[in-house]
Amino acid sequence: MALLAVVDEVEAKITDTGLDEPFVDALLARHLQRMPEVEGFRVTNRDGMIAFGNGVNTLGKFSVANREYFIHHRENNDHNLNISKPLMGVISGHYIIVLSHRYNLSDGSFAGIVYATISVDYLKQVLSRFVLGPTGGIFLRDDELGLVTRNPPIPDQPAGQVGNRQISEEFRSLFASGARLGTYHAVYAYDGLDRLVAFRHIENAPMFVFVGLSSRKYMEGWTKEVRDTLALDAGFLLLSFLLGGFLLKSFGLLRRSEAFNLSILNSLPAEVAVLDRNAVIVAVNEPWRRFALENGIEPGKPAPNTDVGSNYFDVCGNSTEEVCQGIKSVMDGSLPSFQLEYPCNSPTEKRWFLMVASPLGQDNINGVVIAHTDLSRIKQAEERFRKFFESNSSVM
Repeated sequence: MALLAVVDEVEAKITDTGLDEPFVDALLARHLQRMPEVEGFRVTNRDGMIAFGNGVNTLGKFSVANREYFIHHRENNDHNLNISKPLMGVISGHYIIVLSHRYNLSDGSFAGIVYATISVDYLKQVLSRFVLGPTGGIFLRDDELGLVTRNPPIPDQPAGQVGNRQISEEFRSLFASGARLGTYHAVYAYDGLDRLVAFRHIENAPMFVFVGLSSRKYMEGWTKEVRDTLALDAGFLLLSFLLGGFLLKSFGLLRRSEAFNLSILNSLPAEVAVLDRNAVIVAVNEPWRRFALENGIEPGKPAPNTDVGSNYFDVCGNSTEEVCQGIKSVMDGSLPSFQLEYPCNSPTEKRWFLMVASPLGQDNINGVVIAHTDLSRIKQAEERFRKFFESNSSVM
């Protein structure tokens, strides 16, 4: 808006002899005073010489005739705002972003450009307002994926240099597909840390903003919860089978030992099923039964093939071959365990789960224990992070 206001004033005052220098200098000084984030307002003539603006009279005459933004305006009478990639300023001597508009003579012919410069260091200060922890980072890239600036800075690393195009292959694939918003995982070359990175194209500007958080830091709360839960599950399962085996061998009380084992299974928060060597379900706990009822096709009846006597491969067969193959690999001893994240939405909410398959027995594998842990809270946290990032990206 400031540039358009200057264009309107300049086009109204320009004559065959040119522009009134005191008038234009005062006009630019007023706008500069109102916008402290702008390093300079300047006006060129049709040949690209900087004729007006701060620093011009004291530092001498400079030309921007070879700059892409000047050539664009000279050859296109489109009245559109042009935002450049980071450039070394001809007056300032450091990296700047140039925002420019064309202005014309009364006959519509090209008379020059009006432009404002914003220091890349100022953008770095904007990014520094976001506190993302010791392993977090936020950075800007142009439309050709060249680095504009980042926080924290890493000036001694190639990845920290303006214009650097080191970017993960996962993002390049997303970029090539036309994605303008999303998340991906990347291992940063300068420190080797795996990070979850969210990105968004800035509206009306040729830039992307990226926010990276260490996967370990971001997921540590969830990881601890899952680890503790699975450890508790495994401990209870081991205890139940040991005690069950002891009771069977010592007392032969089959019915009572089954009831004891089942009571332990029912105390676990995860949905648990025990499979024999043929993947037939031989025991399930109450959380498993409740989940099967919630996802049944008919009210009051569990989902098909989820109860004792069913073959578990009939349950997972409709999802992916990966599940069946993973369980088979645990059964034949080629994998010590197998795990997979998967969505399992209810009619009222979106849900995610982690399935872990562990061998039942040691050298002689007698079957597999399947445990499903609810990941919905961490996925909801990711969604809240994405929405927070979207709502705050406008500050860029």
